[in-house]
Amino acid sequence: FDLCVQLAGPTPSEDAVQACYGGVAMSMFMPLIPENTDLHNVETVTKDSLREFCSTLSSTSEIGVCLRSGWSLFGDDLYEPGFVDTFCSTQPNGTESDLCYRKIFHGIGWENLATPEKVTAFCHSVRKEKRQECFMIAAEEAITQRGGHRGVASAIALCRTADENMGNRCVTAVAERAGYYVPKGSLERRLYCAEVPRDLLDDCVNSIDQ
Repeated sequence: FDLCVQLAGPTPSEDAVQACYGGVAMSMFMPLIPENTDLHNVETVTKDSLREFCSTLSSTSEIGVCLRSGWSLFGDDLYEPGFVDTFCSTQPNGTESDLCYRKIFHGIGWENLATPEKVTAFCHSVRKEKRQECFMIAAEEAITQRGGHRGVASAIALCRTADENMGNRCVTAVAERAGYYVPKGSLERRLYCAEVPRDLLDDCVNSIDQ
């Protein structure tokens, strides 16, 4: 974590530092190469020891990213009603709590691309104020992981499993955020927008590239 601050230079961007923190923490709990396990001794960290392990870090940002990056240690516990609410409420502050929810929502969406019913059950298990964000982020994962227009139908189908008002807002977001996924005026944009409801077509076609 100290190296992240050093690499960011004398006037570090908070986003850059947080991205670096996230990469370090991910290598602790989701090692992609054998060397990561050796470097961080990840095998000794369990869901029961996570909080103690993270408390040894020096700043609230480090503790927060450590805790939320350990979400995958909890497996099926995450799907129990109220579990994620309790887990994220013990973050160092409100900002870290919001980041905790977002981290887990992205993870659950990515992990269950082939089982959207599990995403639906999960999003309904979190407190009401966070459900819409859960569905929107899971829909975003369906789009990004399947590759732009190929994931739109799946994303909209997932949105539709939310409560009616929440689902409608989720579908609207899919249409309005086309510019995040496919270039304006491209064949990919036309294919993307062909999947959205007709009343949202103009919003989708005219979405500004991000």
